[in-house]
Amino acid sequence: MNQKVALYEEYGVKEYWIIDLELERVMLYNMVEGEMPQIRGMKDTIYSTVLNGFSLNLQSIYESV
Repeated sequence: MNQKVALYEEYGVKEYWIIDLELERVMLYNMVEGEMPQIRGMKDTIYSTVLNGFSLNLQSIYESV
């Protein structure tokens, strides 16, 4: 995961999400702000920090997997 973060920073990726079905969580990294990742459970809604107005209901996706 550390290698992925370094590569994304190097190539200018502004935001990325890691979905961990085993731990039932999503980590949202905001590369522009350099903040700690937002961590949400699979019953939450997560909001993009880059795509204004974009959100994702994680429960609906998790239940379909």
